[in-house]
Amino acid sequence: MSKYWQKVKKRKSYCVASALCLVLICLELVFYPLDTYNGVGIVSSILYATALMTMPFHPLPSALMLLANNVLWSIVPIGVFDVSDYAGVWYALVVLGVTGGTWVAIGGTSVLCIAFYINAFPQEGRLTLGMISLSFFYAFFCLLGLSIRWHTQSLKAKAQQDALRRENDYQAERLKLLHQLHDSLAGDLSYAVMRCRRFAAIAADNPIQASDIHEIEIIVAKALDNLRNDVLTPVRESLQIDSINHLAVTRKDTDNVNASVQRFMQRLNSIGMKGSAYIDEQIPPLSSETRILIDNILIELANNIIKHSNRQSYAMNIRSNKDSNIEIFVSNTYHPRTSPEGQTKHGMGLQLLKQTVEKHGGHVGINCEDGEWAVSITLRT
Repeated sequence: MSKYWQKVKKRKSYCVASALCLVLICLELVFYPLDTYNGVGIVSSILYATALMTMPFHPLPSALMLLANNVLWSIVPIGVFDVSDYAGVWYALVVLGVTGGTWVAIGGTSVLCIAFYINAFPQEGRLTLGMISLSFFYAFFCLLGLSIRWHTQSLKAKAQQDALRRENDYQAERLKLLHQLHDSLAGDLSYAVMRCRRFAAIAADNPIQASDIHEIEIIVAKALDNLRNDVLTPVRESLQIDSINHLAVTRKDTDNVNASVQRFMQRLNSIGMKGSAYIDEQIPPLSSETRILIDNILIELANNIIKHSNRQSYAMNIRSNKDSNIEIFVSNTYHPRTSPEGQTKHGMGLQLLKQTVEKHGGHVGINCEDGEWAVSITLRT
């Protein structure tokens, strides 16, 4: 029972409308007592009142019942003297539009108009203004119900979009914090790997000490890969946010490609590497999304160079090809202990980068030959 009352509380407007129609019935009975109606009219009036009373509980079935009652006694060739049901019919048409949908409301209104003309036209012998006016009212209340339905649906859709946007913002903030933690730890671990390589070079005359340092380097490098593989990627997948959205919240949008290149060079130069960068002046105007993607690409490439290079030299070239796509080429000499096979089996960072680039229609190529590690990336603009 409480379930029905919960429905009634949510449908206060239905209760008010049904109550008004029932009040009109009572007022009509004051002026026209029951003995003025015939048996068929009393049955029709009872069905009409029943439909009004059940409308707050079961709107659509009650509205269909009320309209069916009107249609039935309109087309049956029997004199029916019952209470006036105009207000109830208009109310039912609104309910039909709100709860039944477009085609149900249009179909119900059409059947109602056809039944009305079947009943009224033989009596009048012609199309009268009253018949047209009543048809207009039927159509008006049907459209009123549909407009209420469409407005309600638009409000629900907007509320769902707002809720989804808030959820995405919350997830993006979580991912932003995760990236900040990852960048901090990855930077420290990368620095530890570099220090191990430096001490290994210093301790080259002591095989035992050099071996221990190399073992520490391997452990730290593995920890760095595990951080990306076991922490960042699972959380990224659980949040289910597009990679470009990740970039938008974790990397500041650069004003132009030059700013990204300058940061790339500063990072490598700060660890003693020497290199050059060339940027084609014919690069077309880029969207904010593409600039963010390029910025993230250069950051990830710098991370891999710091991890695997021998800190000697690097080169970078960014240009526009004949299809107006962006081509990025980065190369560096790699660490002697890292074999070409190990370089081609790139880490988790480059795998994520490769997935992101390919998702946006680009291509990533990786090559390691004659002591030089090279990455070529093509981005569609």
